[in-house]
Amino acid sequence: MKENEALINKEKALVALSAAMGAGCRTCAKGLHPMAQEAGATNDEIERSLRVGVEMRQYATTTVRREVDALLGRQLLEESVPCTPTELRLEELCRVAAAVGANSSPDARRHIEAAIAAGSTEAGIELAMALARKVRSKAASFSDSEIGEFRHEKAEHREAGEDRGEGAAEGRP
Repeated sequence: MKENEALINKEKALVALSAAMGAGCRTCAKGLHPMAQEAGATNDEIERSLRVGVEMRQYATTTVRREVDALLGRQLLEESVPCTPTELRLEELCRVAAAVGANSSPDARRHIEAAIAAGSTEAGIELAMALARKVRSKAASFSDSEIGEFRHEKAEHREAGEDRGEGAAEGRP
């Protein structure tokens, strides 16, 4: 059986949730959460996927810190990566997706190797990466939209403040 056939909708939703957390996309996670529930994922499975994504985002940050330390000639002690004994193949696919979502290629490479060692196929890894790229793209779009809305609101407040300021300077309310 091909892994892309074996990755049922529930597993796809769980992998996408991890990618959303890896990408830091709150809006994506809010949309994917009910999809995972509808696909039959348990609360424990959803929580595990969310935690894996957040964990991988933290690992990506640690990877960047190591790069900074290396540039500055300092050494950072290697952290151990916790190993989850259950559903290792899916967990590693979630880690791959979250690392791709977080733009952390060193972590993605490490977890691609771990996913292969856990029995994942190239098709399954490519699917996890494709889901992460889609989520990452959506995350950037959502973030850009939120920032644009915020800037628009601030501009309106500034304009309103300037109008009030001009009126106050001329003795008008």
